[in-house]
Amino acid sequence: MERLDELLARHHAVVEEAVARHGLPLHVFFVEEMERTAAEFRDVADRLYPNTSVLFAVKSNPCRGALRAAARLGLGTDTASEHELRAALEEGVPPGKIVCNGNAKSTRYLEAIVQSGALCAVDNEDELDELSRTAQKRGVRVPVLVRFRGMPLAGFTADDQSTAAEWTKFGFPISHAKEVLD
Repeated sequence: MERLDELLARHHAVVEEAVARHGLPLHVFFVEEMERTAAEFRDVADRLYPNTSVLFAVKSNPCRGALRAAARLGLGTDTASEHELRAALEEGVPPGKIVCNGNAKSTRYLEAIVQSGALCAVDNEDELDELSRTAQKRGVRVPVLVRFRGMPLAGFTADDQSTAAEWTKFGFPISHAKEVLD
């Protein structure tokens, strides 16, 4: 809260002017806070996991200003729909820095992924088949990240927060890894 209070105090005049002009509620986004947080993530990633990409999750704040800031800061984006993917591209995020997620991707989303050249996180056989057909029709290769579930992560994440447990809707069963990767 202290940092938020400091930011609000520093930008008080601008915030008050925006409230007077646009009314409430007002969405206030501090780019310098995003920059600070991204730098902290990069620092940890560089030290511990040098091949890590720092991504802005578009669904966490799908405003265009946040996407522009992410692009300016050299961040990638994690998108969960064709709308989020389009917005990220329009705001300057390069396709090579976009990861397309979502466990129930629409045909439009898969087509947009293929057209853009973004990385697609694949969760199931139907999705993989449709993505392959769409890529073949266009004569392109699509970079994919295959997600698996059913990994022994007890104690690593909270049971109700895990997206890799046996019961989750995300990913292929780990027992099918060889077939999926083949």
